[in-house]
Order: sequence, then C-alpha cells, then structure tokens
Amino acid sequence: MTDDAAITALRRKAGAGRPPPEPSALSPGSLLRKAVAQAAEDLQELVAAVVGFGESRVKLGELIECLPDPALLMSMTAADGRRGLAIGDVQIVTALVEHLTTGRIVPGAAADRKPTRTDAVMVSDFVDRFLGHFDAALATLGDAPPVAGFRYGAVLAEPRMAQMALEDVDYRLYRLRIDLGRGARSGEIMLAFPFVKAGSTGPAQVDMADWQADLNAAVMQTEVPVRAVLYRILLPLAEIACWAPGEMLTLPATALAAVEVEGLDGRVVAGAKLGQVAGHRALRLLTIGDPETRPASIRAVAAPLRSKPDDPVPGRLSTEK
Repeated sequence: MTDDAAITALRRKAGAGRPPPEPSALSPGSLLRKAVAQAAEDLQELVAAVVGFGESRVKLGELIECLPDPALLMSMTAADGRRGLAIGDVQIVTALVEHLTTGRIVPGAAADRKPTRTDAVMVSDFVDRFLGHFDAALATLGDAPPVAGFRYGAVLAEPRMAQMALEDVDYRLYRLRIDLGRGARSGEIMLAFPFVKAGSTGPAQVDMADWQADLNAAVMQTEVPVRAVLYRILLPLAEIACWAPGEMLTLPATALAAVEVEGLDGRVVAGAKLGQVAGHRALRLLTIGDPETRPASIRAVAAPLRSKPDDPVPGRLSTEK
C-alpha cells in the first residue's frame, strides 16, 4: 500500500467526507424547535417550523447592536429575579397578529412598521406558550443551561430601554428562523438569557450595587429640557393681530406663585413660584407631580382684559420684543 493510499484509508476510518452529525435530539436547539411547533399548534392550530437556529454568547452591548429595526422588544423575567429579552422582527409579529385576528397569514413580506403594545399582548401569548413547552423539555436534560423559568414581562419601547432594563452581563443568545403558515411568511425570534444563574460566580457576575451606581450616574447626567409657564390666556385672533410694541396684558398677582413646569410632552411635572436670584429671574419649586394634587393651577383661568400702559395692575406681561 502506498503512502497516499494509507492516508486515504485513515481518513475514511476517521469519517472524512461524511456529512456532519445531526444535532442531538436533546440539545436546546432541538427542544426549541419542538416547543415552537407545539406552541403554534396551541395557538388556533397555527403551523410553525423552525427552519434555522443559531446559538452564541454575547455581551450586552453586542446584543443591543444586533437588534433588528423595527422589532418588538419584550423583557423576560424569572422567579429568581433574572431578566432576559425576547425580540420578534416585524415579519413574525405581523404574521402572528394576522393569524390571531383573521385566521390566516397573507403570503409575502409584511411592510415595515413599528410594533405596538397591542401587538405585544398578542405575541406574548405565543412567547409564553413556547417558553412553557421549552421549560418542560429542559427538565429532561441532565445538564441543562440556566434558561428555564422565564416568562414575558413587559414591552420595551426602544433598544435604549432594553439596555437599561438588563444587567451588564454576558447573554446566551438563541436565534430562531421560523416559517409560519406553511411558507406564507417567515421571520426571526431572538431569545437572550443571562449566561449564568443568579448568585453564581464567574466573569459574568456583576455587583448590583456598582451597577445601580453606574446607572444612577448615567441617568443623573442626562439633560431634560423643561418649560416654565407663567400664565395662559385666551384671546381672539383679531385682537392679537392688533398688538404693538409696548402693549400690556393684565396678569393676576397669584400667577407669580402658580407657575407650572412642563415637560416636552406638555405634562406638568412641578409647581413653582417666580422670583429672582442675583438679579436673574428664577423659579422656586413648591410641589412636584400631578397638578391635581395642588390647590391652584393656571390651567383654569379666564381671559383677562387688555390694559393701558398706565393702568395700575398687579402684574404685567409686555409684548415688546
């Protein structure tokens, strides 16, 4: 036998050229495939099949960067306090909503749109169902990864909220490509679980006190613009059109102590009093929160009459620029 022939024989014995072995029937990937099919069957007899699966270990920053856009972001929580993330792309979300509302999935790709809270309510039922089936199957594994016990927690409006809700640890990321309705639509669901169990030691363990301090420092450095509203009046447009520099508007003296501080969305976040510090106008916060808990509010005021410049009034608002 020549050297080449001997090498070929050795390769044959070692299995060279054979197709890679199928995943173990008890691997997390195979268990997720079965769990998805069972959950879909529970959901008004929807036909679903996992046609692609991937598993990786990622850091929180890497997880946030790989999120599809648009996508439905849903937190997952476990009884021991751990948090994970479930992500559904717009194709899987739209397909599930179509099936649950009309009983059928429109073939073809769905148009991009931002998922809503209503979508989250409908999709969360499917997520909880296949997580439940997954948990039951994991119980048969002798050395199962710490991914059991998670359920839908809440919808997250944007990736930044997801980053703030999750601990800065490593995550076990499962990516499932799912075919729905026998080829009518396909989409992707991603599941991110903390890589280690709560309380276990290892490089992924994080000091919660340090994490809270870092989060607090980051939040407290964020700039939030607000607007101080001294007074509101209602006037006819014809009257406003006649305004000229030097015009004076009557303000009640109580307005100075009933200033409302609003956020960008127009919601009142505080009550204040107008004053001055070192020659500059300033506000002293009197109350924080809902204006209905305060005795006075500038939102219910009558339109005052326009006054002449020499009229003795408690307060004046000048239109001079």
